[in-house]
Amino acid sequence: MSWKDIKIGRKLYIGFGLVLALAATMATMNYLNFRGIMESSQFTQGTQYPILKAANELSDATLAVQQYITDISATRAQDGYNTGLDEAKNNAELFLKSLDQLMTLDPARVDDLREMREPFNEYYETGKKLARAYIDGGPAQGNKLMSEFDNDAQAIQNMVRDYYNRVEKEFDASLENVEASSSTATTNTLMITIAMLLAGGAIAYFIARTISRPISEITSVANEIAVGDVQHSIHIQQKDEIGMLAESFRNLIDYMKTLAGAATQIAANNLTVRVEPKSDKDALGNAFKTMTNNLSTMIKELTDNATQLVSASTEIA
Repeated sequence: MSWKDIKIGRKLYIGFGLVLALAATMATMNYLNFRGIMESSQFTQGTQYPILKAANELSDATLAVQQYITDISATRAQDGYNTGLDEAKNNAELFLKSLDQLMTLDPARVDDLREMREPFNEYYETGKKLARAYIDGGPAQGNKLMSEFDNDAQAIQNMVRDYYNRVEKEFDASLENVEASSSTATTNTLMITIAMLLAGGAIAYFIARTISRPISEITSVANEIAVGDVQHSIHIQQKDEIGMLAESFRNLIDYMKTLAGAATQIAANNLTVRVEPKSDKDALGNAFKTMTNNLSTMIKELTDNATQLVSASTEIA
């Protein structure tokens, strides 16, 4: 079955169905894009950010231990400056707590994290010895350990810094992925919306064209028939409602041509023409039939009267 043979109602259903299918496609694409954004955001917020936060605490604790050890070594635990070892201890505990947390949050680098524990412990122990040497023996004793402490501090800080930089890089990449997903979703939504509008417009135009074009042709012929010009033909061949309408107009044109031909014959004094009404309700056909019958009867009567008149004239003569 071709498109022109499909009923108008079904054509409209198909057109609206296609538009709804496009809308459903757009909704599905938007959902998939939104889900991708949500997954990226949840990964960044739920996985990458806690790792970055704990890595930052690890770095801060490492620097804080060095700062408090250095401060108490410089002040030699004088009154008002004797809390450095306690603060260093607190930050050392924070470092180890953050390290344990990271080993859970970042199992992919658990070996790198585990390798930090021993260097940090050595660094912290050296720091405590350094502070006690300065407090008990002054610079003469403390300076002997300063180089070792600085080397240990540099070693653990390098390890922490390298780890933090890797974590920060992954976090930045995760943020870029969220931004890229958002940008892609926006672009896809815009493209799908434009495609849907174009497709919807094309579908509407095509359906309207298939309906309006044949109707315009039928209307044009009907206007010509209305002013008496029946010498037209309708060439629409389809099986929908418009095709049925075209067939009805073809039958009407044939009917009008038949009556016009009959009228032409009557005008040429040919009263033998026969007009058969299409039905009892065929007012014009019945009128033509009655007219031809009446004219035939009247002519017959006139002929009979003329014959009688000729006969009477002959007898008188």
